[in-house]
Amino acid sequence: MKKEEKPVAVADLHERFSRARLAILTQCSGMPVNQVTQLRHKLRGVQAELKVVKNTMAIRAAEGTPLVLVKALFTGQVAVVIGYDDPILPAKILREFVRNEKCQEKIQYQGGILEGNALEPAQLVALADLPSKADLLSMLLSALQGPIRGLVGALHGICRGLVAVLAAIQDKKKGDGSMPGTETKVSKEDFISAVESMTVLELSELVKGLEDRFGVTAVAPVAVAAGPGVAAAAPAVEEKDSFDVILASFPAEKKIQVIKVVREITSLGLKEAKDLVEGAPKLVKEAVTKEESETMKKKLQDVGATVEIK
Repeated sequence: MKKEEKPVAVADLHERFSRARLAILTQCSGMPVNQVTQLRHKLRGVQAELKVVKNTMAIRAAEGTPLVLVKALFTGQVAVVIGYDDPILPAKILREFVRNEKCQEKIQYQGGILEGNALEPAQLVALADLPSKADLLSMLLSALQGPIRGLVGALHGICRGLVAVLAAIQDKKKGDGSMPGTETKVSKEDFISAVESMTVLELSELVKGLEDRFGVTAVAPVAVAAGPGVAAAAPAVEEKDSFDVILASFPAEKKIQVIKVVREITSLGLKEAKDLVEGAPKLVKEAVTKEESETMKKKLQDVGATVEIK
Protein backbone atom coordinates (compact mmCIF):
# COMPACT_ATOMS: atom_id res chain seq x y z
CA MET A 1 0.00 0.00 0.00
CA LYS A 2 1.30 3.43 -0.93
CA LYS A 3 2.06 5.87 1.87
CA GLU A 4 -0.60 8.33 0.79
CA GLU A 5 -3.25 5.57 0.80
CA LYS A 6 -2.73 4.58 4.43
CA PRO A 7 -4.64 7.49 6.07
CA VAL A 8 -7.62 6.70 3.84
CA ALA A 9 -7.48 3.02 4.80
CA VAL A 10 -7.22 3.87 8.51
CA ALA A 11 -10.17 6.27 8.26
CA ASP A 12 -12.27 3.60 6.53
CA LEU A 13 -11.40 1.03 9.20
CA HIS A 14 -12.13 3.57 11.96
CA GLU A 15 -15.58 4.17 10.50
CA ARG A 16 -16.29 0.42 10.44
CA PHE A 17 -15.03 -0.06 14.00
CA SER A 18 -17.20 2.87 15.16
CA ARG A 19 -20.35 1.19 13.83
CA ALA A 20 -19.51 -2.26 15.20
CA ARG A 21 -22.00 -3.73 17.62
CA LEU A 22 -19.94 -6.92 17.64
CA ALA A 23 -16.28 -7.50 16.83
CA ILE A 24 -14.59 -10.89 17.14
CA LEU A 25 -10.80 -10.84 16.77
CA THR A 26 -9.32 -14.09 15.55
CA GLN A 27 -5.95 -15.47 14.61
CA CYS A 28 -6.65 -16.63 11.06
CA SER A 29 -4.12 -18.50 8.95
CA GLY A 30 -3.97 -21.25 6.36
CA MET A 31 -7.59 -21.00 5.20
CA PRO A 32 -8.16 -21.79 1.50
CA VAL A 33 -9.65 -19.00 -0.58
CA ASN A 34 -12.90 -20.90 -1.10
CA GLN A 35 -13.43 -21.18 2.67
CA VAL A 36 -12.74 -17.47 3.21
CA THR A 37 -15.16 -16.59 0.41
CA GLN A 38 -17.82 -18.90 1.83
CA LEU A 39 -17.55 -17.34 5.31
CA ARG A 40 -17.70 -13.82 3.90
CA HIS A 41 -20.82 -14.67 1.94
CA LYS A 42 -22.57 -16.04 5.04
CA LEU A 43 -21.67 -12.97 7.10
CA ARG A 44 -22.89 -10.52 4.46
CA GLY A 45 -26.35 -12.04 4.82
CA VAL A 46 -26.57 -10.78 8.43
CA GLN A 47 -25.04 -7.33 7.94
CA ALA A 48 -21.56 -8.44 9.00
CA GLU A 49 -18.17 -8.86 7.35
CA LEU A 50 -14.76 -10.47 7.75
CA LYS A 51 -11.82 -8.06 7.55
CA VAL A 52 -8.18 -9.17 7.42
CA VAL A 53 -6.34 -6.19 8.86
CA LYS A 54 -2.84 -4.79 9.14
CA ASN A 55 -2.18 -4.52 12.85
CA THR A 56 -0.52 -1.11 12.84
CA MET A 57 -3.42 0.44 10.94
CA ALA A 58 -6.03 -1.42 13.03
CA ILE A 59 -4.51 -0.12 16.28
CA ARG A 60 -4.67 3.45 14.96
CA ALA A 61 -8.21 2.94 13.66
CA ALA A 62 -9.39 1.51 17.01
CA GLU A 63 -8.80 4.80 18.86
CA GLY A 64 -12.08 6.45 19.73
CA THR A 65 -14.10 3.31 18.92
CA PRO A 66 -15.34 0.35 21.01
CA LEU A 67 -12.37 -1.71 19.74
CA VAL A 68 -9.91 0.42 21.70
CA LEU A 69 -10.68 -1.98 24.59
CA VAL A 70 -9.05 -4.86 22.69
CA LYS A 71 -6.40 -3.11 20.58
CA ALA A 72 -3.66 -5.06 22.38
CA LEU A 73 -4.98 -8.18 20.58
CA PHE A 74 -3.94 -6.87 17.16
CA THR A 75 -0.85 -9.06 16.89
CA GLY A 76 -0.05 -11.82 14.41
CA GLN A 77 -2.36 -12.54 11.48
CA VAL A 78 -5.64 -11.00 12.61
CA ALA A 79 -9.04 -11.30 10.95
CA VAL A 80 -11.98 -9.46 12.50
CA VAL A 81 -15.63 -10.42 12.23
CA ILE A 82 -17.58 -7.16 12.45
CA GLY A 83 -21.34 -7.17 13.03
CA TYR A 84 -23.32 -3.99 12.36
CA ASP A 85 -26.85 -5.17 13.15
CA ASP A 86 -27.97 -8.03 15.40
CA PRO A 87 -24.72 -9.05 17.16
CA ILE A 88 -25.82 -12.62 17.90
CA LEU A 89 -26.23 -13.79 14.31
CA PRO A 90 -22.58 -13.25 13.21
CA ALA A 91 -21.42 -15.05 16.37
CA LYS A 92 -23.62 -18.02 15.47
CA ILE A 93 -22.40 -18.07 11.87
CA LEU A 94 -18.73 -17.97 12.87
CA ARG A 95 -19.05 -20.73 15.46
CA GLU A 96 -21.01 -23.02 13.15
CA PHE A 97 -18.60 -22.34 10.29
CA VAL A 98 -15.59 -23.25 12.45
CA ARG A 99 -17.32 -26.46 13.54
CA ASN A 100 -18.71 -27.54 10.17
CA GLU A 101 -15.57 -26.73 8.20
CA LYS A 102 -13.34 -28.31 10.88
CA CYS A 103 -11.05 -25.28 10.91
CA GLN A 104 -10.53 -24.86 14.66
CA GLU A 105 -6.79 -24.71 14.06
CA LYS A 106 -7.13 -22.07 11.35
CA ILE A 107 -9.51 -19.70 13.18
CA GLN A 108 -8.77 -19.13 16.85
CA TYR A 109 -10.76 -16.67 18.98
CA GLN A 110 -8.62 -14.01 20.66
CA GLY A 111 -11.29 -11.76 22.20
CA GLY A 112 -13.66 -9.05 21.12
CA ILE A 113 -16.35 -6.56 22.00
CA LEU A 114 -20.12 -6.78 22.29
CA GLU A 115 -22.08 -3.53 22.34
CA GLY A 116 -19.21 -1.65 23.96
CA ASN A 117 -18.10 -4.37 26.41
CA ALA A 118 -14.91 -6.44 26.10
CA LEU A 119 -15.42 -10.22 26.05
CA GLU A 120 -13.06 -13.17 26.48
CA PRO A 121 -12.83 -15.94 23.83
CA ALA A 122 -15.02 -18.34 25.84
CA GLN A 123 -17.70 -15.65 26.22
CA LEU A 124 -17.70 -15.02 22.46
CA VAL A 125 -18.18 -18.72 21.74
CA ALA A 126 -21.01 -18.90 24.32
CA LEU A 127 -22.61 -15.80 22.77
CA ALA A 128 -23.71 -17.97 19.86
CA ASP A 129 -26.02 -19.89 22.23
CA LEU A 130 -28.16 -16.80 22.89
CA PRO A 131 -31.31 -16.14 20.87
CA SER A 132 -31.19 -13.22 18.43
CA LYS A 133 -32.23 -9.81 19.77
CA ALA A 134 -35.56 -10.06 17.96
CA ASP A 135 -36.19 -13.43 19.60
CA LEU A 136 -35.16 -12.07 23.01
CA LEU A 137 -37.69 -9.25 22.69
CA SER A 138 -40.38 -11.80 21.79
CA MET A 139 -39.38 -13.91 24.79
CA LEU A 140 -39.51 -10.84 27.05
CA LEU A 141 -43.06 -10.14 25.88
CA SER A 142 -43.94 -13.79 26.48
CA ALA A 143 -42.54 -13.63 30.03
CA LEU A 144 -44.37 -10.38 30.78
CA GLN A 145 -47.67 -12.02 29.82
CA GLY A 146 -47.31 -14.15 32.96
CA PRO A 147 -48.10 -12.85 36.47
CA ILE A 148 -46.92 -9.22 36.73
CA ARG A 149 -47.70 -8.40 40.36
CA GLY A 150 -44.54 -7.11 41.97
CA LEU A 151 -42.88 -6.60 38.59
CA VAL A 152 -41.19 -3.34 39.56
CA GLY A 153 -39.74 -4.89 42.72
CA ALA A 154 -38.60 -7.90 40.73
CA LEU A 155 -36.82 -5.73 38.21
CA HIS A 156 -34.56 -4.34 40.92
CA GLY A 157 -33.09 -7.78 41.44
CA ILE A 158 -33.01 -8.80 37.81
CA CYS A 159 -31.37 -6.26 35.56
CA ARG A 160 -29.45 -3.33 36.96
CA GLY A 161 -29.09 -1.80 33.50
CA LEU A 162 -32.85 -1.45 32.97
CA VAL A 163 -33.46 -0.26 36.53
CA ALA A 164 -30.73 2.37 36.21
CA VAL A 165 -32.27 3.71 32.99
CA LEU A 166 -35.76 3.82 34.50
CA ALA A 167 -34.43 5.51 37.64
CA ALA A 168 -32.64 8.11 35.54
CA ILE A 169 -35.86 8.82 33.63
CA GLN A 170 -37.75 9.19 36.90
CA ASP A 171 -35.12 11.53 38.36
CA LYS A 172 -35.22 13.64 35.21
CA LYS A 173 -38.98 13.95 35.49
CA LYS A 174 -38.60 15.12 39.09
CA GLY A 175 -36.15 17.76 37.93
CA ASP A 176 -38.44 18.98 35.17
CA GLY A 177 -40.73 20.84 37.53
CA SER A 178 -42.77 18.19 39.33
CA MET A 179 -44.31 19.50 42.56
CA PRO A 180 -42.60 18.29 45.77
CA GLY A 181 -44.35 15.22 47.10
CA THR A 182 -45.99 14.51 43.77
CA GLU A 183 -45.49 10.95 42.58
CA THR A 184 -43.54 10.67 39.34
CA LYS A 185 -44.34 7.77 37.09
CA VAL A 186 -42.40 6.03 34.37
CA SER A 187 -44.65 5.87 31.33
CA LYS A 188 -45.17 3.03 28.89
CA GLU A 189 -43.00 4.88 26.38
CA ASP A 190 -40.24 5.26 29.01
CA PHE A 191 -40.25 1.52 29.65
CA ILE A 192 -40.17 0.71 25.93
CA SER A 193 -37.27 3.11 25.38
CA ALA A 194 -35.40 1.57 28.31
CA VAL A 195 -35.85 -1.95 26.91
CA GLU A 196 -34.83 -0.75 23.45
CA SER A 197 -31.54 0.59 24.83
CA MET A 198 -30.58 -2.69 26.53
CA THR A 199 -27.81 -4.90 25.20
CA VAL A 200 -28.52 -8.51 24.22
CA LEU A 201 -26.81 -9.72 27.39
CA GLU A 202 -29.01 -7.45 29.53
CA LEU A 203 -32.12 -8.64 27.67
CA SER A 204 -31.11 -12.25 28.19
CA GLU A 205 -30.57 -11.57 31.91
CA LEU A 206 -33.94 -9.84 32.19
CA VAL A 207 -35.81 -12.68 30.47
CA LYS A 208 -34.17 -15.30 32.71
CA GLY A 209 -34.87 -13.22 35.81
CA LEU A 210 -38.55 -12.89 34.94
CA GLU A 211 -38.77 -16.63 34.33
CA ASP A 212 -37.19 -17.40 37.71
CA ARG A 213 -39.17 -14.82 39.67
CA PHE A 214 -42.63 -15.58 38.29
CA GLY A 215 -42.22 -19.25 37.36
CA VAL A 216 -43.06 -18.62 33.74
CA THR A 217 -41.41 -19.85 30.55
CA ALA A 218 -40.48 -17.35 27.90
CA VAL A 219 -41.29 -18.91 24.56
CA ALA A 220 -39.17 -18.14 21.53
CA PRO A 221 -41.09 -17.41 18.32
CA VAL A 222 -41.70 -20.40 16.06
CA ALA A 223 -41.92 -20.12 12.28
CA VAL A 224 -45.40 -21.07 11.08
CA ALA A 225 -45.76 -23.00 7.85
CA ALA A 226 -48.12 -21.61 5.23
CA GLY A 227 -51.57 -23.22 5.31
CA PRO A 228 -53.22 -25.11 2.43
CA GLY A 229 -53.71 -22.94 -0.59
CA VAL A 230 -51.36 -20.27 0.69
CA ALA A 231 -48.26 -19.90 -1.39
CA ALA A 232 -45.05 -19.26 0.53
CA ALA A 233 -43.32 -16.06 -0.43
CA ALA A 234 -40.32 -16.66 -2.64
CA PRO A 235 -37.07 -15.57 -1.01
CA ALA A 236 -35.73 -12.35 -2.43
CA VAL A 237 -32.75 -12.79 -4.68
CA GLU A 238 -29.88 -10.76 -3.31
CA GLU A 239 -28.14 -8.77 -6.00
CA LYS A 240 -24.42 -8.70 -5.42
CA ASP A 241 -22.76 -5.32 -5.21
CA SER A 242 -19.27 -6.47 -4.27
CA PHE A 243 -17.00 -9.15 -5.72
CA ASP A 244 -13.82 -11.01 -4.80
CA VAL A 245 -11.08 -11.42 -7.41
CA ILE A 246 -9.19 -14.71 -7.10
CA LEU A 247 -6.01 -15.71 -8.90
CA ALA A 248 -6.67 -19.38 -9.67
CA SER A 249 -3.53 -20.30 -11.64
CA PHE A 250 -0.96 -19.07 -14.16
CA PRO A 251 1.66 -20.52 -16.56
CA ALA A 252 5.06 -20.84 -14.92
CA GLU A 253 6.71 -18.86 -17.70
CA LYS A 254 4.33 -15.93 -17.07
CA LYS A 255 5.07 -15.66 -13.36
CA ILE A 256 6.98 -12.37 -13.55
CA GLN A 257 4.32 -10.71 -15.70
CA VAL A 258 1.58 -11.87 -13.31
CA ILE A 259 3.50 -10.48 -10.31
CA LYS A 260 3.79 -7.13 -12.06
CA VAL A 261 0.05 -6.97 -12.71
CA VAL A 262 -0.76 -8.01 -9.13
CA ARG A 263 1.46 -5.20 -7.84
CA GLU A 264 -0.28 -2.77 -10.16
CA ILE A 265 -3.84 -3.61 -9.10
CA THR A 266 -3.15 -4.11 -5.37
CA SER A 267 -0.27 -1.72 -4.58
CA LEU A 268 1.50 -4.60 -2.81
CA GLY A 269 5.26 -4.63 -2.43
CA LEU A 270 7.37 -7.00 -4.52
CA LYS A 271 7.71 -9.67 -1.81
CA GLU A 272 4.00 -9.59 -0.89
CA ALA A 273 2.94 -9.79 -4.55
CA LYS A 274 5.38 -12.64 -5.18
CA ASP A 275 4.04 -14.55 -2.14
CA LEU A 276 0.46 -14.00 -3.29
CA VAL A 277 1.14 -15.26 -6.81
CA GLU A 278 3.13 -18.28 -5.64
CA GLY A 279 0.33 -19.15 -3.22
CA ALA A 280 -2.32 -19.42 -5.96
CA PRO A 281 -5.20 -20.06 -5.77
CA LYS A 282 -5.22 -16.85 -3.75
CA LEU A 283 -7.52 -13.91 -3.09
CA VAL A 284 -6.16 -10.88 -4.93
CA LYS A 285 -8.70 -8.27 -3.86
CA GLU A 286 -11.98 -8.45 -1.97
CA ALA A 287 -15.25 -6.54 -2.02
CA VAL A 288 -14.67 -4.56 -5.21
CA THR A 289 -17.32 -3.34 -7.64
CA LYS A 290 -18.33 -5.38 -10.68
CA GLU A 291 -16.52 -2.96 -12.99
CA GLU A 292 -13.30 -3.11 -10.93
CA SER A 293 -13.40 -6.90 -10.77
CA GLU A 294 -13.83 -7.18 -14.55
CA THR A 295 -10.94 -4.75 -15.15
CA MET A 296 -8.64 -6.71 -12.83
CA LYS A 297 -9.68 -9.99 -14.40
CA LYS A 298 -8.87 -8.73 -17.90
CA LYS A 299 -5.43 -7.42 -16.87
CA LEU A 300 -4.51 -10.76 -15.31
CA GLN A 301 -5.92 -12.78 -18.20
CA ASP A 302 -3.92 -10.65 -20.64
CA VAL A 303 -0.73 -12.05 -19.09
CA GLY A 304 -1.99 -15.63 -19.16
CA ALA A 305 -3.50 -16.02 -15.65
CA THR A 306 -6.72 -17.85 -14.86
CA VAL A 307 -9.02 -15.70 -12.71
CA GLU A 308 -12.23 -16.36 -10.81
CA ILE A 309 -14.70 -13.74 -9.63
CA LYS A 310 -16.98 -14.65 -6.71
